[in-house]
Amino acid sequence: GAKLFLVSGDLFDGSFVTKDTEEFLIEQFGKYRELKVFISPGNHDPFNAVSPYSTIKFPENVHVFKDKERVSLPELGVDVYGFGFTESSCSACPVLGYPELDKEKINILVCHGDTSSPLSTYGPLTKADIAASGFDYVALGHIHKASGVLCEGGVSYAYPGCIEGRGFDETGYKGGLSGTVSKGEV
Repeated sequence: GAKLFLVSGDLFDGSFVTKDTEEFLIEQFGKYRELKVFISPGNHDPFNAVSPYSTIKFPENVHVFKDKERVSLPELGVDVYGFGFTESSCSACPVLGYPELDKEKINILVCHGDTSSPLSTYGPLTKADIAASGFDYVALGHIHKASGVLCEGGVSYAYPGCIEGRGFDETGYKGGLSGTVSKGEV
């Protein structure tokens, strides 16, 4: 029954992806044509000339963000915004700089960013930036530990964590987030 599937970066570990992985993703995303998939490339898988995003022919229900952009889903009353890394580092704040949001719609942002340091080279953002953004929900990637759903200035946001640990220091429960986003409630 899910309507949206959000990937907030680092779907891939690098620019090389096996044919099996490509075929698996195309098959799985293609099975659920009514599901809208939004992918925001991160620092491990930036969208550039050598990235898998440039070569994989995803089904029509998959949208990969490159620049700051909006995809409107009028049938759901949702605008999904996104921003993708185009290099392995990014000094731009991923939650600021979008056109004025339509307050009648649910506004969701999918992006890769780092709240741990304002000097980060991985999409630095602060809690104040999140609050100022005005989104209903911000799906964040980069931090590999799940945060649970947090709220800052009326804006809900979360890091889902990574599906698989990337090192011996990333142990414990792994998974994703599932839930409902509506006006004023996440």
